[in-house]
Amino acid sequence: MPRRVLTKITLGLVVVAGSVAAMGLWAWMTYRDMEGFADAIGCDTHIRGEIPSPSNRHRAVIYQRICGATTGFNTQLSVVPVGAKFQVKRYPAVAVVDQNNGIRARWLSDSQLEVLISSGAKVYRKEVVADGVSVVYIEGQTTVGSPMN
Repeated sequence: MPRRVLTKITLGLVVVAGSVAAMGLWAWMTYRDMEGFADAIGCDTHIRGEIPSPSNRHRAVIYQRICGATTGFNTQLSVVPVGAKFQVKRYPAVAVVDQNNGIRARWLSDSQLEVLISSGAKVYRKEVVADGVSVVYIEGQTTVGSPMN
C-alpha cells in the first residue's frame, strides 16, 4: 500500500479516536455521578410503595432503579420528608438489595424505621441514619408481596 494511503488512514483513525475520547470526556464531566449518567442513558425509577411515619413527618419510599436488560433486579429504600418531591439524587437510598421486592419496611416510631430484607438477598447498602431517622434491619425475612407493612 502506498505511503500516502497509509498516512490518510492513520490520520482518519486518529480523528475518530479523538472524537470518541472527546465525547467520553464530555459525558464524564456532565454526568460525574452514576445517577446522573444512569438517568442520561435511560434509567427509570419505579416507586413500589410509600409508607408515611406515624406523625406524617417522613415517608419511606421503596423503589427500583431499572437501567435495561443488562442490569439485575434491585429494591431500594429512601427516607424522604413528607411534602418533598422524591428524587433519587436528593434522597439517596439507605438500603439497597439485589432482589425484586427484596425490602419491606414499617415505622416503629417517628424516629425509627424497621427494614426487613428478604432471605438470600445480597445487600449493597445499609445506612443506619437518614434525615434524623434511625434505621434498623432484620435480614432473612420473607418479603414477597406489598412493600408496606
